[in-house]
Amino acid sequence: MGEEKQRELRVVMFPWLAHGHITPFVELAKSLATHGLKIFFVSTPLNIKRIEPQICDAPDIDLVELAMPTVKGLPPGVECSVDVVKRAEAPLLVPLLITAMDLLEKPFAMLLQKLSPDFVIYDVMQHWVPRVANPIPTILFLTMGTAGSSYWEGELDMASGNPTAEDLTLSPAGFPSPNIHLTLFEARRAHFQIYEKHAGDLSVIERASICLRESWAVACNTCLELEGVYVEYLQSLVKRPVIPVGLLMRELPPLPIVDICLQWLDRQPAASVVVLSFGSEYNLTHKELAPIAMGLLETSVSFIWVLPAGIDLLPGFQDQIGVYFLLIVGGIQ
Repeated sequence: MGEEKQRELRVVMFPWLAHGHITPFVELAKSLATHGLKIFFVSTPLNIKRIEPQICDAPDIDLVELAMPTVKGLPPGVECSVDVVKRAEAPLLVPLLITAMDLLEKPFAMLLQKLSPDFVIYDVMQHWVPRVANPIPTILFLTMGTAGSSYWEGELDMASGNPTAEDLTLSPAGFPSPNIHLTLFEARRAHFQIYEKHAGDLSVIERASICLRESWAVACNTCLELEGVYVEYLQSLVKRPVIPVGLLMRELPPLPIVDICLQWLDRQPAASVVVLSFGSEYNLTHKELAPIAMGLLETSVSFIWVLPAGIDLLPGFQDQIGVYFLLIVGGIQ
């Protein structure tokens, strides 16, 4: 009798409703599929439609839709943070996205019963996944840098779960780099965004902390060469295996034969260029952009600034930059 064929491992992956989370999840899914794992990638219909072109050459990845729940005040067709970023009411809609995600708890639990996976890889907003998945092992996948993730968790741990904005200006106890800390302005904004409750009974950081401490393991979108000390620090906080899975990014398109940006960079002295990029979903107001532009002019540093097309900077700004370099691109879809 021949050897019985070993059943392939089945993994359910479930990212938060944001492109900055979905994209690394897709890349991790593709990587795991190349190692013989069967992937069930779960999201809402509009997000699944966006993902389809990225995994067309990955036969071991099945896309699974969960119907987007109806939430009062959340417009139809809003299933991802990128769908709200250009709306005037955007700050009010993100908490509604969180509410919609929480309403997926029961449908997700039923899906797990149907699929019977060996592991569940999920995101920081779905704090209920370890509970509904039990006894299936759950792995929290942190899509952001481990230095930042461990900083926030360390602050929560140091302040017994209730840090003030002033507390956030000090590095957490045992944090590997005391030179990394927030200004009071940054701390107040961070405190409002992730430590205050905007949807339900939990803040963003409380959701993340539950995930970190109740998961079987934590995977990080990083590598030891870059953030080894922060991986060790996070592991010391959460008392769970913390596994770096490498830097997961979408494959870049081929470079043009003549790339003016690279040509310009090749002419600059080493470590002399400042790169500014606030992401495709963070829309700075003119009031916020103008001081940055003025500061760049006054410091006379060479820079690359990635901005959405059509941004109105200081009058004559592009005429004044001279030998400096301004890169303007359209928003990422």
